[in-house]
Amino acid sequence: MIPELLEFMGVLLICATAMLTHNNPYFIGLAYTSAMLIAHQSMVHFNPLFVLLNFSLGRLSLYESLKLLIIQTSAVLCFLVAYRF
Repeated sequence: MIPELLEFMGVLLICATAMLTHNNPYFIGLAYTSAMLIAHQSMVHFNPLFVLLNFSLGRLSLYESLKLLIIQTSAVLCFLVAYRF
């Protein structure tokens, strides 16, 4: 699958689980684990801290890190719009 789509759907799944289960740690862990199992072949992280860490270590270029941060931000905003309306 496309790594950008996996990143978007994984962040969307984690945000939806966090909001809809009122931050239940068991369900969030299950959602994070299932997202990681779905995307195990591609290099996606679902977390902006991992993106910033990989950028600071030189594993990601500036373009790739900004692209991943924009994808993660748009997934959160998409969920908030869908949750609100």
